Amino acid sequence: MDSIVVNKRVALPQSMLYELENVQDTFRSFRSLIFSQFEMLSEDLKVDLDAVIQSSLPNCRLDMGFIRSLGTDPSVDWADRVQTKTTGEFDRRLTESLIDPSAFLSRVFPRAEQEKQENEESERSPGFGERLVGLIAPALPRLLTIDYKSDASERRDSFRELSLLPAEVARVKALNSAWLATSAIVAASTGNEVLVQVGAGGMGIELAPIQAPRALMA
Repeated sequence: MDSIVVNKRVALPQSMLYELENVQDTFRSFRSLIFSQFEMLSEDLKVDLDAVIQSSLPNCRLDMGFIRSLGTDPSVDWADRVQTKTTGEFDRRLTESLIDPSAFLSRVFPRAEQEKQENEESERSPGFGERLVGLIAPALPRLLTIDYKSDASERRDSFRELSLLPAEVARVKALNSAWLATSAIVAASTGNEVLVQVGAGGMGIELAPIQAPRALMA
């Protein structure tokens, strides 16, 4: 897809655009699923998520505003960008936050502005934060390294699928990374793992004691 964007001589048949749209639908379902997990966990009265997070990351909280921005259909933002002729800014802020896992985590778990004194940090926080970075780093999307030219941006404007599909993929991987980090914090703070069940009756979330790996039987 990146090669298609930068090469104006490559044609884009309607059949290909149709296939891209089908793939986008699949990722759209993933995005909706993971976002629903966050919404359900944040609203679970049996889990004080703010307290759980602060026990591992003092003075931090889960930024549901950022999570909701990841759960939003990128086509909505794209339409706004087209109207204001600012498609060059599409997903730029998200892309910049994905450059460094630490920067991404700081958006998922921002610190309270009034409590940024370093002397209030516990000894556990830095080490745990480093483990979180190691946990989510492999799940972050790889950034594009192509040096885009102006005509490449125009080509993306003409074929919205070339922008919306990568945006869907980036949101899914970012949401998954945020979910991995949140689940790790819950497990470290409570000793319980987050179990998600999806069935005919809908989605359910519960906390259950972490099961030790079973030894392999000969």
